[in-house]
Amino acid sequence: MDLKPAACLALLLVTACASPMDWSKPGVTQEAIDADVRACRLAAERYPVSPRLPSTPPSGTGTRSTGTDLDADTQLAQAQRLDSCMRSRGYQLVRK
Repeated sequence: MDLKPAACLALLLVTACASPMDWSKPGVTQEAIDADVRACRLAAERYPVSPRLPSTPPSGTGTRSTGTDLDADTQLAQAQRLDSCMRSRGYQLVRK
């Protein structure tokens, strides 16, 4: 069995999935896109975040959160707000 075609296909899929995405809107300059991204990012970061209480894992053996880093839920919520803001301005994500 020749594995070369399968290996090439796997490499192609990994490369395609890892391709960077960029915001695009016909007729808009890169400067305007950058300004809109900054504005949407700032709005997403200003959105009130529910306070997070320190917690201990149920086993009681884990470490406690220090609260100094944004947790994954907050990062996801900010990314979703940024995405929603940009799409509401008529942008879409495209592969570079």
